[in-house]
Amino acid sequence: MNNKRLLVEGWRGISHSFAMVNQHQLLAWMDMRGLSLSHRDLPMYQPYWNSVDQSAGFDSQTAARLASLAGPDGGAVDAVYRINFPAALSPSLRPGTPQFTFIVTEYGLKPNYLCKTLTDLGALTRDGNAVITPSSWSRDRLVDFGVDAARLQVVPHGVCRQTFFPMAADERRALRRDTGFANEHFVFSNVGIASWHKGIDQLLVAFARVRRRHAHARLVLKNHRALYNTNISDYFHAVNELHPGLLSTEVMTSILLIDDNMDQEQLRKLYLCTDCYVSPYRAEGFNLPVLEAMACGTPVIVTAGGATDDYCFEPLAVRVPSALRNTEDHLLRGGRYLDIDGDALIEAMSACLLQGGRRLSGAAWESTLSKMSWHRAAQLALDFMFPAEQAQAIRAGVGSAGVHVAAGPRTDEAAAVALPTWAAEPEAPARLQPERPSAQLVQLASGAGPAQAHAAAAPDCYNPISYSIIKRRWLLQAFDGIERVQINHSQLHQDMFVLAVLNGLTGGTYLEIGGHEPVFINNTYLLESTFNWTGVSIELGSEYVQRHHNMRRNACVCADATQVDYEALLRDAGLGPVVDYLSIDVDPPEVTLAALKAIPHDKVRFRVITFEHDYSSGGAAVRQQSRDYLSSLGYRLVVNDVAWGNVVVEDWWVCPELTDAAVVERLTCVDGQAHEHDKYIYGKYLTGSGRLALPSRVGGQVAQAAPL
Repeated sequence: MNNKRLLVEGWRGISHSFAMVNQHQLLAWMDMRGLSLSHRDLPMYQPYWNSVDQSAGFDSQTAARLASLAGPDGGAVDAVYRINFPAALSPSLRPGTPQFTFIVTEYGLKPNYLCKTLTDLGALTRDGNAVITPSSWSRDRLVDFGVDAARLQVVPHGVCRQTFFPMAADERRALRRDTGFANEHFVFSNVGIASWHKGIDQLLVAFARVRRRHAHARLVLKNHRALYNTNISDYFHAVNELHPGLLSTEVMTSILLIDDNMDQEQLRKLYLCTDCYVSPYRAEGFNLPVLEAMACGTPVIVTAGGATDDYCFEPLAVRVPSALRNTEDHLLRGGRYLDIDGDALIEAMSACLLQGGRRLSGAAWESTLSKMSWHRAAQLALDFMFPAEQAQAIRAGVGSAGVHVAAGPRTDEAAAVALPTWAAEPEAPARLQPERPSAQLVQLASGAGPAQAHAAAAPDCYNPISYSIIKRRWLLQAFDGIERVQINHSQLHQDMFVLAVLNGLTGGTYLEIGGHEPVFINNTYLLESTFNWTGVSIELGSEYVQRHHNMRRNACVCADATQVDYEALLRDAGLGPVVDYLSIDVDPPEVTLAALKAIPHDKVRFRVITFEHDYSSGGAAVRQQSRDYLSSLGYRLVVNDVAWGNVVVEDWWVCPELTDAAVVERLTCVDGQAHEHDKYIYGKYLTGSGRLALPSRVGGQVAQAAPL
């Protein structure tokens, strides 16, 4: 039989979960006979991702092997497997060639999970196409949102047991000692990103209560600023606001924070130092760190009823009971999440601590892991992509049977928590060390990635770092009606800035040039939906205009923003001569500037303007020209170079005679430096005194938290 030709399109070289899954599957497929494999590197989702700063952490030999995989030769292939974000059909897909698209979801299928060019969800499951997802939970959520269940296959992730494996008891004690943990310390850990669906806030609350009872408890967390541009500090502040006094000095000095990237070996060492890995998630697509920790022999505590039900079986894991809830509309209409029993979580953590440093082993543990290898997962994917008689020819010495995936209906109340009886005896205690030195994870330099960084390109959409009610007290400038805001929608908090300048104005007006998505990362949706603003948007993309018509009350005009008769447009929309907000963002920046100049500024004044000059994308000249132009019109620059991570994007302006001078002065931040939008908008908690002292971060070290 001729080799089957499989083209994989995705990411290599970085540590994002999609890239890690892709790379592990590629390594497995490269070992398989009867498969001709090629790989096309797709643009990174975030423009700053690269294989140096966000290295995948493979050893040099493995990284070189991945980098050596050839690209497509232009010939026909039997199937395309596409694993990146957001989901889209391959532009190189030929008629009759099926595409298998990897999609994973936590709450449900958010609009930004699909590329803006993919307007028909059904295209992913028609004409031989199909969707692959890694868990029963993710499958159920996709079906909830309309994905054809008949063309949707669960292919679970795997674990590399050559990388993640246990360590002898004496070696583990030496590792913990060298790392800085005393023998009496009981170490909990979690390496998930700082996101609500990961339940980091719930873990902090539970650990704080456990630590009050057990002085030798420790918690290790991982920050992910380099990859996701998120900061775990929000969750420390949130817990401190909701539970005053809970994060005491004793608790904070027992929490350790890793701030650097970790390679695979360093991650294994963390799991080995850990006595119990705790993941009290609200929603997960798979939760790979749980499986990796189990492979290292580390006991785990997880939320019952979710993705980990597929591979976390008793007595190998503690599954904490939870209730199935509907997500709030501001998060995702129609989504689902798990509300964990907080008291049961504390009980489970305390019980595991009292049992001491036990490790997983035995027949049940071995049987579970044997069904969760990457080769097994890769073979299951091939069995789905190709007819069975053809897939039989593609083997790597492993069976063709798929791994076990738990099935059956879910109930609102998951099974009660049960403490496992670990198969191995507890390790013998060594001499206690009364001093508690700072814990320093050894050798935290980034691991080697592929030989070269893959090219970065602008993503189709961004995940905003959004406002939530727990951040209300941290706003640099509060405003009337703030209690009505559950979440913001702008990419850079532009909507919150406008409301701050105008003190929560109800019934305002806007002109939006460059509407793009009607809700997600949209600058005017919050103003329209929550504060009853009227206005008009201009958008060149007809598909976005149609979405506006379907999802928004106010008008959206399909037009070239540089050719619009603005005087007639504003008159027909009932706007002017004073409009409260001008949002202007058209690509490329030269067109944005041209659109700005096309407005008859002698006929209309704007109280607030957010102008996207895209300095980091070649907009240096446009930035200066726009500043000269707006200054000549009498506008005042309030915030220069608003940034998303290290990407400098916008300037924010006001009309001095139409805004409150005291408020504007408080909001002004013009100093020639870039200003990350979230750090600016929440300036009160970032710069105020007497706030919560966060765990220290010292380069590649795990350091103790500073006292309150």
